[in-house]
Amino acid sequence: MRILYSFVCDHAEPQDNRLDVHGMFHELFAPGFPAAHQMVYVLGVEWDVEEPGRKDFKIDLLDPGGAPSFTIQGHTEVSLRRQGDPPPRTVLILPVQEVRFPTEGTYFFQLQVDDVVQTVSPLHLLKLDEGAELLEASVPARGGAGKGSSRPPQARRGGPAGPPRGSGRRGG
Repeated sequence: MRILYSFVCDHAEPQDNRLDVHGMFHELFAPGFPAAHQMVYVLGVEWDVEEPGRKDFKIDLLDPGGAPSFTIQGHTEVSLRRQGDPPPRTVLILPVQEVRFPTEGTYFFQLQVDDVVQTVSPLHLLKLDEGAELLEASVPARGGAGKGSSRPPQARRGGPAGPPRGSGRRGG
């Protein structure tokens, strides 16, 4: 088993053996905690030839203290590889509604398949600076207390505008 990619984004969908991804991020800003955010978690796994069959998996989002914030469990079927074919792959696109983040800090996604446990990607939750100047031109109606902000630091200080506020993402 090899992890090809693991990330969160605003939207992802498979198209013609490729993955179309919009709004990938690794950081979220919130005015306070606990905070909530909706996102899509994407995981790509490539399987070894010796691994066909049903694979049960569990994905935990671990809080900064290492405790699970939420868990996704499921299974995938790994097909036999025919000669000349690429290794079998599993691509998971998992919409996650209103994930709760009790505190700021670094959260990690952790994948378990059978007895193999692997930490696969971080998500940094940061407190939005108090008194930061927000640009009203890109603030949608969806914002509000406890929701994440996507404002990069230079945009909060009146620099170039970042992605829309309320999406909770920053950077890529």
